[in-house]
Amino acid sequence: MNFLYLFGIMKIYFRDNFCTIYKLQLNFLVTYLTDKGVDIVYNPAQADIIILGLCAAFEADEARSIKIIEENMCFALGGGKKIIVYGCFSKVREDILKKYHEIKYVYLWEIDKILNELCINNDDFYPYESMWPSNFRLKEDYRVYDKKKKFIGISTGCSFDCVYCPHKLGSGNLKSRKLDSILEQINQLKNEDVEKIILTGTDTAAYGKDLGIEFADLLEAIMAELDKMQKNIKIRIAQFNPEGLNDKYETLLKLCKDNRVEEFQMPIQTSSNRLLNIMNRKYTKNQVSEFIEELRKDNENIFLRTDLLVGFPTETMDELLESVEFANKYFDEVAIYKFEFKKGTAMEKCKFDYLSEEEKERRKRNVYEILGNTKCLHHSGGQDMDSLISSDFQKEGGMKNG
Repeated sequence: MNFLYLFGIMKIYFRDNFCTIYKLQLNFLVTYLTDKGVDIVYNPAQADIIILGLCAAFEADEARSIKIIEENMCFALGGGKKIIVYGCFSKVREDILKKYHEIKYVYLWEIDKILNELCINNDDFYPYESMWPSNFRLKEDYRVYDKKKKFIGISTGCSFDCVYCPHKLGSGNLKSRKLDSILEQINQLKNEDVEKIILTGTDTAAYGKDLGIEFADLLEAIMAELDKMQKNIKIRIAQFNPEGLNDKYETLLKLCKDNRVEEFQMPIQTSSNRLLNIMNRKYTKNQVSEFIEELRKDNENIFLRTDLLVGFPTETMDELLESVEFANKYFDEVAIYKFEFKKGTAMEKCKFDYLSEEEKERRKRNVYEILGNTKCLHHSGGQDMDSLISSDFQKEGGMKNG
């Protein structure tokens, strides 16, 4: 056992640039350590150990992660403090971390190894069977803070195999939280002033495949729990890969027609079936359009979000323009991402002629210009946080006033 931990004076400083699901997981870890008697400090100079949760979803995230490392390295070099890095950065940019001999790093799916590095017994550490916090660790972690909005993290990792995507590379295979622990978390909200819950994960559509159930089973159980609680709580579904439409379609559609489901995020990437096939995404544009058309018949005010991937190899301008038209027709908000090649993904084995950075940027600006003449909200997500935050404020203001 660590000497510091033995006397209850281990001081740990956390810093991260995680996405939603891993901010929730990080808060679970912090809560666990606090219960073990660890002191959480908010100044790295006061810490014995520095833990950095770092993202590598996009090149912009990588740059932010590298900056965080550099800002904290002085405490390792000058103060002899131990630095532990975990997150998708640990796998996607392992080449960078290997250059820092002062840094210990673990992969996202090995969160229990952080406890090993701290010399803390982890026999009672069951993150996927325990109740998680419904909030982020710090108020400044929110893009738009709303105390009546709570987050329900349902799974990490991914069960899909898109050829270009670094998310599975960085976060590993699907790991779903047990249904009972999620329902317990929902039940804990009955005495709180909650107006909406967000179901989130690396890919919520994959939820339960490792447990022998489907996302529709989870959503049905959550609605039943809310009925028992007699709480009028709205539901937002984040990061639902359209491949999930292949699972219990009729049940999912019926549940989403419930007016309590007020937002649904379905990242289509493109409406080109040719490109979807190359990307190894197992759905067609007709599946998406038919689902949305049926959905809006009974839940016409639902807010629908999607992602478009601009500049994927072999993409034609006609395909891009058709995708923009499709997104504008069926969705209320579009995140526009430029394609980025990531080492370690299946794209390394694909022989494509890649578009230049200048051409991808030109196409992105073209998409912005087209959507700028529509009512569709649009931004660049993690590739441009300012545009994402601006869009969030516009959307939240509109939904609260509308």
